[in-house]
Amino acid sequence: MTVYSPFISLLLFFFLFSCRPIDRHILVHNYWQLESIETPAHLIGEQGAMDQMDHCEKDDAWKFTENGLLKIYRGSDRCRQDENFTDCLGGWTLAEKKKQLTIRESGGFKTTYQVRNLTPAILQLSFSSDEGEVILTYKSIRANQLARKE
Repeated sequence: MTVYSPFISLLLFFFLFSCRPIDRHILVHNYWQLESIETPAHLIGEQGAMDQMDHCEKDDAWKFTENGLLKIYRGSDRCRQDENFTDCLGGWTLAEKKKQLTIRESGGFKTTYQVRNLTPAILQLSFSSDEGEVILTYKSIRANQLARKE
């Protein structure tokens, strides 16, 4: 029986920590800036998904508010001159035990992401489509790193 004890302990450890719910506090107390997009190669060819984004979108940051709103903070590189520094994209809900984040945009479009990783430094989301899995990695930035404060 002692031969199986370390193995069973290891399995129990992984089971307990892999089933922990997402920490909502980490999500709402950070600003999240897109760092990378991983997509199946056949979707975008040799050029990376980040390279296909407009430059003005790359310095934007998301903020998940306590009351369920998703705000976007525009970076210093604006796509349009009349663009607001802060806009509300819509709302969000978190199924903590399922590790699912659902974002509802103002126009009614809804996307549910699997939360692959959430630490004070990284938010990693994924979703599956008919073409394959897409992984979005966001880095945490401080409020003073935004182009302007609220």
